[in-house]
Amino acid sequence: MKNLMILVLVVMLSGCLPDSISFGGDKPGEEKIEEGAVTADAGTYFRNPSLYLGKPVYLYLREVQGPTKERVFMSLDERPLFQHTGMIPTAKLLDQWLQAGLDPDGNYTVTFRVTTTIEIPGTPPVYKTEFDRFIVNTEDGPSIENGRRPMNLTLIDSLPQERVRRPIAKVVKEIESIALHPERYVNGRVRSALTIHKDKLRVHDDKSWVVKYRDLNVLLPNSIARFDATAMPSLFDLAVAGTLESKRDGYWLTADQVGYLVPTR
Repeated sequence: MKNLMILVLVVMLSGCLPDSISFGGDKPGEEKIEEGAVTADAGTYFRNPSLYLGKPVYLYLREVQGPTKERVFMSLDERPLFQHTGMIPTAKLLDQWLQAGLDPDGNYTVTFRVTTTIEIPGTPPVYKTEFDRFIVNTEDGPSIENGRRPMNLTLIDSLPQERVRRPIAKVVKEIESIALHPERYVNGRVRSALTIHKDKLRVHDDKSWVVKYRDLNVLLPNSIARFDATAMPSLFDLAVAGTLESKRDGYWLTADQVGYLVPTR
């Protein structure tokens, strides 16, 4: 059963924002975590906040969604977080969090730098956890896509090593919307779900596959989409993020991230 974590955005702070904190770069892999930083599994951290009081700690959450109309972000992480599971951004970070380009219809894996303090002493005390930095690790697909397999993460010291490309992709729930109106998305990154018929999937060259939707060609590099033609099902689903370009022979969506969806047929 998934656990709900609320990431509260206090919009009343908008009138007193200091300089926002940088991501550390606009290209994949440029977001750096300082040497010697303390890291922790989110489940361990939120079940034992007293062990980390006052210390900046990096942790990650999956299926981060938002904002809602109330300016609230949520995480439906599959790990048991329970107990103390609320976080708020510091005033320094609020502006950048709202402007980061995370699509409210999407899901993301996000690494946060958090610090927990005791807000109200007692037994047990009331804790306050703030995050002052975040790194978007993966774009995981539309938030309503049930049955999605979590994207594989490369974890080192409990943290994902993946980094999203900039700009963060716009969510388009139906690939047919891109195929019908590609001019609306050209020269930008988009993210959508594909249903692929095995007999429509073609080898493009020795480095990639291609599948066609109307005038839209979806290019799937072997480096991220490893298909076995002898074993693949006749029908399967993918979540794809990539850049849409207009070329002489039509529109091409070149995937830079692929997530496999659980078969529903």
